[in-house]
Amino acid sequence: MTRKQRRLTMIGGSLADRVDRRRTMLACDALRCAVMTALCVLLATGRLTIGIVYGAVMVLSVGAALFAGSQTPSIRYVLGVDGARGGVAALHATEQTVNLVAPPLGGALMGVVGPLPALAVNAFTYLWSQVAIASVSTFGPDAPGRIPKPREIAADVADGWRQLMADRSMRITTLCSLGFNTIGSVGFVVLIPFFKRVFTASDGAVGVAFGVFAAGAAIGSFVAGRTHWPVGRALIVANLFDAVLWLVPPWVHAMPAAVITSASSPNIPIQKQRRM
Repeated sequence: MTRKQRRLTMIGGSLADRVDRRRTMLACDALRCAVMTALCVLLATGRLTIGIVYGAVMVLSVGAALFAGSQTPSIRYVLGVDGARGGVAALHATEQTVNLVAPPLGGALMGVVGPLPALAVNAFTYLWSQVAIASVSTFGPDAPGRIPKPREIAADVADGWRQLMADRSMRITTLCSLGFNTIGSVGFVVLIPFFKRVFTASDGAVGVAFGVFAAGAAIGSFVAGRTHWPVGRALIVANLFDAVLWLVPPWVHAMPAAVITSASSPNIPIQKQRRM
């Protein structure tokens, strides 16, 4: 998640505490469905440009960030405190499983029928998401109110930041998470040219590698959701284990070993549980 997306997620969190989360998520998915549908129409009529694609990606990112701001507190509201840990782990495992299946499936779809049907399928997923969300009566809060004014949102974000900085444990873990996510994002981007240059990997091999990463995260989420390890110790062990494994890829001379060690990072699912 980029810094801009994190700021938008904080705004989404402010909205989630004040307005109906179900309606917020429905609106975000409706926006993303409309954007994908517009891309389909523009592509079909030959009017799609790279500038429009960049703009669409930005709008999709805004929708995703605001959606996440309502989605995360909804898990605890729907499942309760005892079920939140397993719920977050299940959600993360599902996301990573989708990341495992979607790239090869999407690539095959584009290769067989072209980009237009692939975009149409993507638009349909947002429509189906709206149907699923609408089937739940409420995601909280108990007494939703009006949409807050900009100064109220700013006050919420500022108050949350003050509470974060005043709590030593939350401050340290949040700043560490920021560093890990920033470096980790760069690391995964660098892996693509690294695999291609060092191992002369094909596009298909790189796709398989990222599928393995997703599978590793899904397995880690499944295991983490069924454990009762103290969060502090789990984070320390996970981060140390993660650091050691990331030292392996630059020194090995076999791509399978580099992929397996990179996919063994336990960091992400534990961090997501901590935020609950």
